[in-house]
Amino acid sequence: MNIDTSTKFVQMKTVLDRLSELKRERYSNDEISELLTPKFDDTKSSASGQSSTDASRLVVITSYNSASYQIESIIWDETPKSKTFDWKETDETGKVTKSKVTVAEYLDRRWGVKLTADEFKQPLLQLTARGQPVYLVPSRCHEASLPKDFTKDANKMKDLRNYMITDPTIRYNRIGDLTATVFSQAKILNDWNIKVNQNFAQIKGKQLYHCKVLDPKNN
Repeated sequence: MNIDTSTKFVQMKTVLDRLSELKRERYSNDEISELLTPKFDDTKSSASGQSSTDASRLVVITSYNSASYQIESIIWDETPKSKTFDWKETDETGKVTKSKVTVAEYLDRRWGVKLTADEFKQPLLQLTARGQPVYLVPSRCHEASLPKDFTKDANKMKDLRNYMITDPTIRYNRIGDLTATVFSQAKILNDWNIKVNQNFAQIKGKQLYHCKVLDPKNN
């Protein structure tokens, strides 16, 4: 297993903030859905013309488990308190209990996330994972992309390079911290029969001097 570092940029404002902004700009529910979760064109094959639609769909990162999801639709007529689904809950002994829960109850019991009264009034984001519908709460999701006005600003993008391209020492320390964290979970590693070597792979290297560039026109 190889380990390396990666960087994700997440907008601080939530998806609910984005929906509220579009509402203030007089967008209808249908227009917002078409903007953030465009539908595939049934007249085109999956191989010929769906890539642009797929790329333009909203991608979010949840605040409670930092997982990324591509949203397929917005459910305007349901809320975290009204929408229910069947959930298989596994306790510490491995016993599985199936129950019908609301989205709000699931967040509380699975992730310890307690929604406020105001959060009960928002719509839901929906996607499909492993053949099952998944429901997300906009106020607990952040867009996993930078705004267009940000990416067009050369100075702002230049500032991000310090975070996107890290020097070898920083990368080395970050990977070391991650390895130490994984190594500290001894029980989990033993249960899965996984062994982690805390030492980095050692290789021999030689530093070469800078080459001399000769200009044929320079006498």
